[in-house]
Amino acid sequence: MLHLHNILNGIWLMEPSAVTNYLPLIASWLKGTQTLQAVAREHDACATMQGSAYRIPQYNGQRAIANLPENSIAIIPVEGVMTQHDQACGDSGMKTKAAMLQQCYANPNIKGVMFEISSPGGEAYSAITIQNVIAERNKPVFAFFADTACSAAYIGFSGCDLIFAANEFVVTGSIGTIKTIADYSKQLEKEGVILTEIYASQSTEKNAEVKAALNGDFSLLQAQVDYFNDNFVLKSVATFREKTLKGNTEWKTGKTLYAPEALKLGLIDDIESLENMVSILLQQQ
Repeated sequence: MLHLHNILNGIWLMEPSAVTNYLPLIASWLKGTQTLQAVAREHDACATMQGSAYRIPQYNGQRAIANLPENSIAIIPVEGVMTQHDQACGDSGMKTKAAMLQQCYANPNIKGVMFEISSPGGEAYSAITIQNVIAERNKPVFAFFADTACSAAYIGFSGCDLIFAANEFVVTGSIGTIKTIADYSKQLEKEGVILTEIYASQSTEKNAEVKAALNGDFSLLQAQVDYFNDNFVLKSVATFREKTLKGNTEWKTGKTLYAPEALKLGLIDDIESLENMVSILLQQQ
């Protein structure tokens, strides 16, 4: 899982306190004191009905989507840390969500789609994946922030037609980029392990960013993080929310916001219940 989700070497878009909460678990995996138990998936899971809206299962939702009746609203849940690939013991990855969304586009019975989001953010490329498929939409796609929608969970869905928060205590924002590197050299030395790296003669810049950072020079990694932040994170939000942001730049600092301030800045469109959002979706042409 650590390799699959680039936990130690990837670029992440997460609310800082959520990162801290996961550190003990990640550390226990690295030490081998914690193992993951894969969760069994339901192969014939059904959608949960709420009036004209149907909540799609996190896994194996294709059959549920195919069987939705005419004039339906499909609700796709996004819960926990966002990842590109499916998790061993958590929510489905954004590749699976994207496939569900494309199936909703192809189903004429589905009038619109709503993502119900409770996430502190996650893997950067997961946000790119879902953002690209939202941009292909042929019917309305809304984002509903149930409690938390920070960093990747905001950026990935910033291109939806409307973004609503469930109540005034919903937390969003934290729009920024973080990259973490781990130095195991001292731990390995204590265990009697000495690693020697031999690079090809032409590979003079291979791994240069990490080697420099481990020696206290963060400028190369800083440039990588800044490039991603400027050209994907900030550019995405500024483009998709241009009409509501009205030139406001306060959100660019990565600060975390409650829904009323996010509404004031133009990051969300309203504070509404899920039921009201479904009604609005049903009224869309």
